Amino acid sequence: MIARNIEYGKMMNIVLVSNYFNHHQQPLCEALEARCDSFFFISTTVMREERKKLGYAFEQPEYVILAYEDGGMERARKAIAAADAIIYGSAVGELSKRRYYRGKNMLYYSERIYKRGCRRWLLPYRAARFYVRYQWRQRSLLLCAGAYAAYDYSRSRTFLNRCYKWGYFPEAKTFDIHALIADKQPRSLLWCGRLIDWKHPEIAVQVAARLKQDGCRFSLDIIGSGAMEQTLAAMIEQNGLQHEVRLLGSMPPQETRRHMERAEIMLLTSDRQEGWGAVLNEAMNSGCAVAASSAMGAAPFLIEDGTNGLLCRPENTDDFYGAVKRLLADDGLRRQLGTEAYRTVTGLWHAPVAAERVLAFAENMTAGEPLPVFADGPCSRAAIIKTIT
Repeated sequence: MIARNIEYGKMMNIVLVSNYFNHHQQPLCEALEARCDSFFFISTTVMREERKKLGYAFEQPEYVILAYEDGGMERARKAIAAADAIIYGSAVGELSKRRYYRGKNMLYYSERIYKRGCRRWLLPYRAARFYVRYQWRQRSLLLCAGAYAAYDYSRSRTFLNRCYKWGYFPEAKTFDIHALIADKQPRSLLWCGRLIDWKHPEIAVQVAARLKQDGCRFSLDIIGSGAMEQTLAAMIEQNGLQHEVRLLGSMPPQETRRHMERAEIMLLTSDRQEGWGAVLNEAMNSGCAVAASSAMGAAPFLIEDGTNGLLCRPENTDDFYGAVKRLLADDGLRRQLGTEAYRTVTGLWHAPVAAERVLAFAENMTAGEPLPVFADGPCSRAAIIKTIT
């Protein structure tokens, strides 16, 4: 069945349940709110101070229900009771109980669940637990926020043949892409994220050291803060990179985006613990030529290797060095990858498309009709991918 070219959602009541509302979720929520008869985002968790310092906290829209505040739980229960479908990410406490969702169409969304692996002897137990939690529902499916979620759930025999591509949908800005790329700082590299071990910011510095040894002209900015900050500073000094590499610390999301819009090349070096990685959406939307770890959940969904970005083996400095060296040597390739990356996000992987398609799913589930079929992008079939090398 091919998706019908009509506007979905006008008479739908939709609720999205997740931990807390932030700038990465806002565009999707606004797209859903504009298309539904009613829409609510139920926040079940108080945001951590670490996230607030990174600019995740801001004024909550009227459609956000803070379930942990006075009167919030009652509002949340009423919204769930009136909903035609629930988009369910995570919940704690009272709202994690199944009784609130009985009889509802459930669209669970999840990153991979075995980010650090799972012992085989635990899988039968997990399969039984997940059957009770998810599989007994005939009116449910999984929105995979990352390319490896379907594989992880398949190991526990859960959501078999009911997995669809999903993700996070940060703001997709509109530019004159040719002007954006022409205005970029020549030979500029950027790395963004928390400075922690599984994001591997040290790989960016190692690449910079090798580029300097080769006599390459370049600059590298590193945005973020965390436990590895002193380690990186020491690496920069030991390799004599003080003129090439800058540690800029943390900054608000909009300021980070401005740095992306100026950078030619983006390095994304996380390992398998990066369930999605919304920084990839943002970098591609900013017209960057990206060199990304294939272990990031977003990378296999968003990147076609050699067309709109380059995929590198995780934790492999040689791969990242080779990709960056190739990009620095080829102006045309940088422009091509940056242009196609921008088109991928603005043409397909952005909030309005995701909202329209997930509402099509919700409406057909409510009507008892087959789900629409999408060839690619959000809500298309998610294959079971173990790894990409």
